[in-house]
Amino acid sequence: MLSCKDMSLKILGYLQKVLILCIFYTYVKADFILSEKLKDVVDNPITEENILPYLQKIQSNPEYLSTFWGNQIVFGGMALKNGHFTSANEQWQKALSVCLPENLNLILLKNLCLLHKNNIKTDEQLLLYEKYAETYPNEPDVPRIHIALGYNYLMRHEFERALYHFYHVLNGVMGIKDKNVTAYETYVVWAQLGIAQTYLEQQKYEEAFNFFSKIHFEDNDESLMADVMLKKGLCAYYTQNWDDAIACLKTFCENGANRSNGPEGYYYLIHSFKNKDDKDNVVTTVFKLLKISQQKRIQKEENWEIWDRYQKKITTEVAQDFYEKGDLMDAIKIYQALVDLNTTPEWQWPILCQLGLCYERLGLPLRSKAAYKLIADAKDQWNETDIQWTEDLRNYHLQATWHLEQINAYEKIKMDMENLLKTAP
Repeated sequence: MLSCKDMSLKILGYLQKVLILCIFYTYVKADFILSEKLKDVVDNPITEENILPYLQKIQSNPEYLSTFWGNQIVFGGMALKNGHFTSANEQWQKALSVCLPENLNLILLKNLCLLHKNNIKTDEQLLLYEKYAETYPNEPDVPRIHIALGYNYLMRHEFERALYHFYHVLNGVMGIKDKNVTAYETYVVWAQLGIAQTYLEQQKYEEAFNFFSKIHFEDNDESLMADVMLKKGLCAYYTQNWDDAIACLKTFCENGANRSNGPEGYYYLIHSFKNKDDKDNVVTTVFKLLKISQQKRIQKEENWEIWDRYQKKITTEVAQDFYEKGDLMDAIKIYQALVDLNTTPEWQWPILCQLGLCYERLGLPLRSKAAYKLIADAKDQWNETDIQWTEDLRNYHLQATWHLEQINAYEKIKMDMENLLKTAP
């Protein structure tokens, strides 16, 4: 038979197995959230400009139409009109390879970028954006293009290219005109966010924390602010800066982060308190998470399944940690809150066994026996549902029965000794 310690470790392993967790990042490798405005820039960095007037001009100008490039542009336009995007791309690429009139070169390059964005979607699109930004660095669209390139390279994990384009935005601040200041301030924020995100993906946590700290939101984008606060907390957590981690993660949690990554903030906040040996705040925060998660589960709110998985993962970890450290009353509080989160024997029996072990260590045999007896007495049904017996369930049933027998044997020996002492002369 297993010892209490061995059984406790087996129960912990089983609890972790039955959770089947899809945890947001264990380390969070930083799936990032783009605000609607930023997503629009990433998806549509170039202002559309109609090439039709230029095609008509070429077709009506014999000098243009007699050139190689003139014909290529017209043929490309005809192909595009008929939905032959690959052919249009080939024709316009050939036209761009020669020396075009400057205004026509710009318009054709713009339309090639748009053609790839809307229809072809190959890696060549990024090369066209690069060419646009290098050829026409003073065009109003260029900061947007650098932002779009930065995030595209970030999503492809091409970190050096991403940083190059984000820093290009920051370095271009001095060259902007007064009328563009407001828009450029937003670009700078997005570039700082991109740099911070890139460093986070590279696990350069100190650099990421510094850039997240520089970000100031003029438009009060609550979703983006919450995302930044969470990631600042994660950066501090992974550099073991517990005070900053707690400050950021508390702010994130207290502001009611209601998205799918909301419980992640609680996860790292609780572990930050654990690393500071702040047991009171660990317990308080665990029960706060349980309260929120239960409310979401009952009302079937958005993302309630993610909150439910996190609450189970966090609370079982914390309860087991308390048990191993001998903080048995705190462990019992959490196990008692856990046991009703799911009514299946696969979930409840390991927890009931763990409660039995806690009460045994506290010298409370009546309560320990009550926990074990619930399992030992189960025959065919549990919570009015037929039991689907597995090897694990049979093992817990045997263990609970064995512990009951051990406690009863000990109590009988104790009673016999007391009676013997009473009758001794």
